Amino acid sequence: MLVEIQNIMNSIKIKMHPVIYNRSELKENSKVSESLKQFFSQQVIKLNELCMEPSYFKRWDVFKKTEKYRNVLDHTLANWPKNNDQLHPIWTDEIRKLDDEINQEIMEVMWGKIDM
Repeated sequence: MLVEIQNIMNSIKIKMHPVIYNRSELKENSKVSESLKQFFSQQVIKLNELCMEPSYFKRWDVFKKTEKYRNVLDHTLANWPKNNDQLHPIWTDEIRKLDDEINQEIMEVMWGKIDM
């Protein structure tokens, strides 16, 4: 279950990478924009299904942060950015930070406390 959450987050990072680093232009109603929006929607659905059972997460804090991650994605979908400049702060200020925190906590659940 925890690996599935990591896989979802990794797929989001991979899909967003070209847009975040301006290798692909996000424009309103473009193919890139619509594809990314559809992909986000699919990932939100997967996370919704996982979040229906908090016990899958092994720890409450992992569940709560994953739920927050899902909510940020859902809010982004509802207020879809018109260009890369609007998407970039969502990524850097919210999604990436939660991604890092969730991955760290999942690693702690799976392997114990990790000192870095």
